[in-house]
Amino acid sequence: MLVKDLNLRLDPGSQLRVCGSNLAGRAALFRAAAGLHECGTGTIDRPPSDQVAFLPEQPYLPPGTLRELLVPADSSAEITAAQIQELLEKLGLGSLLKPDGRTDVPRNWQDSLSFHEEKLLAIAQTLLAKPRFAFIDELESALNDADSRKVLDLLDASGITCILFGGSKPDGTSGAACLELHDDASWTRRNAC
Repeated sequence: MLVKDLNLRLDPGSQLRVCGSNLAGRAALFRAAAGLHECGTGTIDRPPSDQVAFLPEQPYLPPGTLRELLVPADSSAEITAAQIQELLEKLGLGSLLKPDGRTDVPRNWQDSLSFHEEKLLAIAQTLLAKPRFAFIDELESALNDADSRKVLDLLDASGITCILFGGSKPDGTSGAACLELHDDASWTRRNAC
């Protein structure tokens, strides 16, 4: 058993950090929340899939144009090149638009970006899609503290509720609630990490 008797409700507008020494439990909870694992018992109720984003530790960025990558194909909102440029500048990715500011040039993203840039580009996708909830695995594996804080501030300002997976112990620096998963499958919830 990886996680025992977990009963948790997450309200919109809050932030939760899932941490602890139980790495297998964290991975299983992330995958179960995404609907990738259905073994075990219990239920997970979540909003419709268009209201939830799942960002794994290693982003998947298919080849294509920047616009194709960032703007959801089924998006009803009109997202301009200026909006894309502004967001990329906020994330420190303005160089992706150089030299001419175009978003319609095809590229193989995973061959041309660092892990840090890939993670920030996946965050940009999420910010433009505007889901109600974002499950983010190992944000700090690619970003330093300042970039992580900037990303969390942007997500919060966009009204996106974040569930962050990562860290072996609560770090005391986040205002997020904390769900600490222990090796014996027990867990502890705190109002702040």
